Amino acid sequence: MKTFITLFASIATLYSISQNTISASLDNENTYSINPMIYGYNQNHSTPDGQENWGSRRLGGNRMSVFNWENGASNSGRDLATFSNDNRIPSLVGTTWNARNDAGEAYRKFHQDNLDAGVESIITIPIMGWAAADKNGANSTTPPSSRWLYVKPQKTGSFSLTPDLTDDSIFVDESIHWLVNEFGSASTSTGVKYISLDNEPGLWNSTHPNAFPNTISLKDYVSKVIETAKAIKAVDPDVKIIAGEFTGIRIIKFKDASDWDSETTGYTDFPSYFLDKLKQASVSEGIDLIDYVSFHYYPQHKVDSDNNFSSSGVVIRNSTSSENYVRRERMDLARSLWDENYLEPSWLTSANLNNEPHNILNRVQNAIDTYFPGVGIMIGEWDFGHDMDISHGISTVDALGVFAQNKVQIANRWNTSTGNSGNYTEQAYKLLRNYDGALSTYGDICIPTSFSNKNKASVWASKSSTNNKIHLLLLNKDLSKTNNYEIKLGEENYTIESIWGFDENSSLSEITGSTSNVSADSLYFSVPSLSAYHVVLSPDNVTGTNSTFSPEIKLTQLNKNQYALSQNVNWKLFDIKGRLVNENFGKLIDTGHMNTGVYILKSGNKSWKILK
Repeated sequence: MKTFITLFASIATLYSISQNTISASLDNENTYSINPMIYGYNQNHSTPDGQENWGSRRLGGNRMSVFNWENGASNSGRDLATFSNDNRIPSLVGTTWNARNDAGEAYRKFHQDNLDAGVESIITIPIMGWAAADKNGANSTTPPSSRWLYVKPQKTGSFSLTPDLTDDSIFVDESIHWLVNEFGSASTSTGVKYISLDNEPGLWNSTHPNAFPNTISLKDYVSKVIETAKAIKAVDPDVKIIAGEFTGIRIIKFKDASDWDSETTGYTDFPSYFLDKLKQASVSEGIDLIDYVSFHYYPQHKVDSDNNFSSSGVVIRNSTSSENYVRRERMDLARSLWDENYLEPSWLTSANLNNEPHNILNRVQNAIDTYFPGVGIMIGEWDFGHDMDISHGISTVDALGVFAQNKVQIANRWNTSTGNSGNYTEQAYKLLRNYDGALSTYGDICIPTSFSNKNKASVWASKSSTNNKIHLLLLNKDLSKTNNYEIKLGEENYTIESIWGFDENSSLSEITGSTSNVSADSLYFSVPSLSAYHVVLSPDNVTGTNSTFSPEIKLTQLNKNQYALSQNVNWKLFDIKGRLVNENFGKLIDTGHMNTGVYILKSGNKSWKILK
């Protein structure tokens, strides 16, 4: 560590009142890998080879609960007033008209496009119990009827690549067999590696009231998961099974299930119950039946103009307003996932969580650690709304940083403004996945961070395993003030290689003329209001042993305004914004003429911080 000279024990103010000071530190002793699948999206909300450099793509949504893989039919449920049986899924993934009714074609087209782009596929299969039988339009019938087919986990007879279209059932394991025949098993380079078991089970009777009119039973749902997972892994043992895709408060409390009270006695929350049941079944079966548990994150923050919860307030995710209070709240949406001190302003907080922080990722991880160690966390759908506003871009980058630091393994964005020119979703993902237009990315190793003023800033960090570059995401959530970051890097001899970012007035580009400085193992950096920056730091090959002066050079305070170096050397003095204040050759540094503030003295590869 370098020596720091402190002029005063305390200073009334370091920066002007129009600026915030953000303190942060990096924990280089507890790093871990970042799964690139957290940079994912859903179905047709982008293109697999888009400039966002996607890591995964999920075929999901309400229709997959009633999807018929044999002919591509699905039912719209409440998404259309007519409850239509139609060709939506093949159309959505881009199958040709002549192939739209072919067995497995929607799966094939979806996965092949992903393979061509180098993107991992996640395919959702139905377990609710019924699938659309045809594509003949409006369907108000309740199964069993000729408009519906049974969905069964396991086929008793032999598999067929051209399944019988005249029977009354489709079989999940037969669809997996079809995929293995088409692409190879999950252990091969081309096989489908991730299968998700249905979509938002807690809403089945709402999204599909004809096919599933009754309230869900936890016992029945767990049984469906177990039996389907067994059937799938019997065909492809290496495929990864994703269970859940729970939405809303159900990831913590599934209280609208008919048997909630009787089934969950003795458990602190729903994931504890669910994971315990799946672990017990896995032990009995001799294999892990699930590999990931997934939930959907659509925040319910509802506030008045003072950012307090109000039953008559604005639901932030649904608002297209750019008013300050809406922007301020939107940039806090990710905090419910991880911040153990953050109280979400929503009805969920008081009605379901006894006015405690949601802390969703930590709750789920604790349940995993207790009941089913090794299971990964996935966020199958998430969205913060109004992605034409800068607050959305900042909150999206924030969420990606949260996913990386909290060991989320897969995350797939549900984009609501597909194709809108100037949307901030694209800017946010490119900031991490293609910041220079040449597919340069945020690091693949997470460096955990801690930082102050979470309502005004976020600081996330990573390192590249190939070149040891440090990548910092610096987010300024303040509506009007500059943030001055003081970041303890934990490592010395790093220099700023490049800076990239976007703000309200400009799209993603390289930032030049930045106000920044690296001193010893600390970075001093300024970010203007409502901005998202990606700072790339490179290892500096210059060390003390290569210097032209002794590594024993020291700085001594002579009096209030004067300091002396132990040798005659070239030195430079910078302010906190990285602007050169003075430079000379010699020993004496006189600060008498300088304004109060923070200064960095540099000589060769040594530096000191001076407070005046």
